[in-house]
Amino acid sequence: MALEEKLGGDDAELQGHMLIAPITTMSYPPGSDQLDIVRRDLAAIGKLLDGGYDVLGWQNQSSVGTDRPYAVGGGVAGSLKQDISDEIQNTLAGFAMSYAQP
Repeated sequence: MALEEKLGGDDAELQGHMLIAPITTMSYPPGSDQLDIVRRDLAAIGKLLDGGYDVLGWQNQSSVGTDRPYAVGGGVAGSLKQDISDEIQNTLAGFAMSYAQP
């Protein structure tokens, strides 16, 4: 609501300009390849970047300035398996390097 107030109206101007690009970390269908699901989510984020979107990565007090700077898969999601956590951190760091703004 606060963003709408700052823009002076409803969110119509934001529609099609702001998207949420989720990375699955909470639960997976039984028998699924969890790493494959996460890789598909990350590929979707890559397509947004290729399309000219800006992507914001979440950081918090315990992640900023560390070798795992993105706050993904902790907290209520609990601990991710190491290979999934590595895939997320490494891919997001790669995106940050490849799509860095001047």
